[in-house]
Amino acid sequence: MRLAKRLLAIQPGFDLQQQIGAMKAAGQEVFDLTSDAPLAESTDFIHESAMASLQSNQADDSHGELWADLSMAILNQTGATSENLAIASGSHTLAAAALASLIEPGDEVLLPTPYPSNDLAQIQLAGGVARLVPAAPLVSVDDLEQARTVKTRVLMLTNPVVPTGAVYDRQALTLIGNWAVQHDIIVLANEMYANFVYNETTFVSMRELDSAIVDNSVILSGLPMLSGVSAWPIAFALGPKKLTQAMQTYIATTTQPVPGIVQAAAIGALQHESGAQTSRLNAQSNCLTLVETLAAIPGFELPIHPAGGIFLFARVKRAATLKQFATVDDLATALLADTGVAVVSGRNFGAPDFIRLNFTGDAAQLAEAGQRIQAFVTDTTI
Repeated sequence: MRLAKRLLAIQPGFDLQQQIGAMKAAGQEVFDLTSDAPLAESTDFIHESAMASLQSNQADDSHGELWADLSMAILNQTGATSENLAIASGSHTLAAAALASLIEPGDEVLLPTPYPSNDLAQIQLAGGVARLVPAAPLVSVDDLEQARTVKTRVLMLTNPVVPTGAVYDRQALTLIGNWAVQHDIIVLANEMYANFVYNETTFVSMRELDSAIVDNSVILSGLPMLSGVSAWPIAFALGPKKLTQAMQTYIATTTQPVPGIVQAAAIGALQHESGAQTSRLNAQSNCLTLVETLAAIPGFELPIHPAGGIFLFARVKRAATLKQFATVDDLATALLADTGVAVVSGRNFGAPDFIRLNFTGDAAQLAEAGQRIQAFVTDTTI
């Protein structure tokens, strides 16, 4: 059997889910900091909306009244029009749809590093060529121009940046947006964590910039990040009509419709913004606590204190060396086995000397996880 080269080119990422599952099945305590979404419980109004769909026999209604209500709820919140909207059951599906709609085999996509864990694979599956652009911690127009070639078609940009938590301001986005317009490069802007910005940081969407930039961009957002919960995977894209229609064609032919019960939960979340505000405030407090703990651990470095997002990205190569591990992957694997704390190796994000930790969720559990990491590295007991 001959398999497609584009699939074989994808390197397996660092994944502890099987080990995590086995430990939980054995009754062991696991502090799982690996999630890609906020770790918060669904609020009552989300549960009530989902239950109402069951009671009214709409739970399996994929493209009926609920779908129209969901579309309207998104449009009311974003100020967009229906012809500029595409909806799917997750951001990965939307990114795949956008890339499939925009690039031909051999076209190049600029990808700032470190990058979201699936972005490189998404480019490869679409037949594109990723040109990695180091970000320190944000990419500039000079960085992008140095990487641009005549084959460059798309720039994938996350804001807040995943996984570092850096945030682009209006001036930086305007410069990048104008540069992209000048060179006919579409900006695929992942704004999934827009509601998670901290302290005095102000989030600016690409949709708030000049019309020429808006018309040259497609923005990804979604329910887990708007509502602060991860159990209801709804994502949406806002972009030019021609592109969103092509994306909807891709989505309709490659995925199953979003279940009605998930649509109902999404409508409930979009109509109540208090859940997102609570999750953001909790995440901000948790982040400060975890930063303080990790900064005191020998061999841990925190080059960036997150201004947004839900992750802490720590350089731990020196800690791995101190513990006599050959790689950070080895350190993360041993950390889970010895302490029950699960983190993600930075290799998944193009930064193998780092680990990523989700700092949302229960504050006491996160504090305990931080203490266990510290005890593991320093060979002390807690």
